[in-house]
Amino acid sequence: GLMKGMSAESANGLQVCLHNEIGYRETFKDVFTSFVNAVDRTANVKPFFFAINGMKMQGELVGIVSEKFSVDADGDVEIVEATSLILPVDANTVSSTDSLARSWSRIDGTLINTYEYTVENGEVMSSMGLSRTEGTWVIEGEIQGKKVNSELSYDDVFTSNFGAYLETQKLANSDQDSLSYNTWSLEGDPTQPTPTVMYKKSQKNGLLELVAE
Repeated sequence: GLMKGMSAESANGLQVCLHNEIGYRETFKDVFTSFVNAVDRTANVKPFFFAINGMKMQGELVGIVSEKFSVDADGDVEIVEATSLILPVDANTVSSTDSLARSWSRIDGTLINTYEYTVENGEVMSSMGLSRTEGTWVIEGEIQGKKVNSELSYDDVFTSNFGAYLETQKLANSDQDSLSYNTWSLEGDPTQPTPTVMYKKSQKNGLLELVAE
């Protein structure tokens, strides 16, 4: 009754392989890797930045975070961010969290619009979008089953996730000790901008360490 399964997100979407034969784990993994690479070679989307980072707890991999930036037909930057976590609750139970954010940014790093959702243990906890209409930022969606539709009192620009990298580069190449910018996030108060301050912490072995709060 056991089945081996592997999945991988790629430019063409989610690739999934299932196999019900006993054994052959390494062979299955090798075949799956070849399959994903073959499918990826046919992809039309060519991200200029694609990072996948793992999160570990006591040496065990418990989650991944991925960021992917691509330039669309209009010259804007499409940003896709995905997070998947599975954490132990007790000896017999685990808790899973998955979130996906898709947004568009101007090439200067300012946000055009964004949409993100979060699923906890198979149940949608939030689904929210931010866009600008006639000069006003508007959020629309649901949080824990409650509909939200509100105009933000904030009328300045938001920095996208792509823009945050540009701000990092700007600070690293300047004589300033810190800089600040505003982002939008569901994790805090979605009706308000999230202020971020980035500052230079230290420089060791030619590497500059930056901290964002």
